[in-house]
Amino acid sequence: MDKKKRFKLLRVLNGYSQNDVGELLQVPRSSISIWEVGKHGPGTDAVIKLADILHVDPGYLTYGKPPISHAVWIPLVPTRSDHIKTLSKEITSLLPSFLNENLLQEVHVYQLSDLGAVFLLGANKKHLIIADRQLVDGFINGFKQTEIPINKKAKLDTTVDSFNGLMLATVFNLDSDQCRLLQNDLDIVMKQKKQLTVSVSKSQEDPRYNQVLTLLQDFWNESNETQKDALSHSLKPWLKGLKI
Repeated sequence: MDKKKRFKLLRVLNGYSQNDVGELLQVPRSSISIWEVGKHGPGTDAVIKLADILHVDPGYLTYGKPPISHAVWIPLVPTRSDHIKTLSKEITSLLPSFLNENLLQEVHVYQLSDLGAVFLLGANKKHLIIADRQLVDGFINGFKQTEIPINKKAKLDTTVDSFNGLMLATVFNLDSDQCRLLQNDLDIVMKQKKQLTVSVSKSQEDPRYNQVLTLLQDFWNESNETQKDALSHSLKPWLKGLKI
C-alpha cells in the first residue's frame, strides 16, 4: 500500500473530509486532493502533523511501519449519493492491503439496529470500525477480497450514533487492557466528532449566517453540475442549509 492510498483511507476511517484536514493543517483543500492522487506528497512537517491528526505513527503514514497497534474508527459518510458509491468502491479496493500491512487477519461483524455495522478486527481485538449502513457493503466486499474469514455475530440493539464503551466488555467480551485502549480511542473519536459538529453549529449561530447562506444559494442555483461538484467539497458545512 503506498502513502497516498494509506493517507486517503486513514482520512476516511477517521471521519474527516479533505476540507476538514486542510483546515486542521491550515492548507488548501486542493493540497489534500493532490496528496491523495499522488501528484505531490506532503513535506516532513506536514507528515508529522497528519500522523497526529490521524492517530498513527509518522513512520506508518510514510512507510506502513510500525503497524497500528489499536484504534477505533467511525468512517466519514459523504453528503452526495454518487460520492458514497465512489467511496464504497475505494474502501473495497484499499482495505485488503491495509488489513495485510497491519496484520489484521480476523474480523467479527456485528450488525446494528440502524443497519450499520461494527467490525472488530485482529486476533487481539484492538481495532474497531463503526460503519454507517451506507458504507457497510464497501467494507464487507473488501473483506471478501482477502482470505480472512468473516465471523458474523449477534445483532446489537444500538445504532452508530449511540454506540458506547459499555459494550466493549459486555458484548465483545474484551479483557481490561483491550477495553482500556479502545475506550480511550472511542473517547478521542467522539470528542473529534463533537468538535466538528460544534464548529458547524457555531457558524449557524452567527447573525451573518443567513445573509451568507442566501448569497451561496443564489450562487449554487446559477452553477452548472461541474461547478456544483467542486463547490460540494468547500461548502460542506453549509450544505444542510442549502436547497439542493
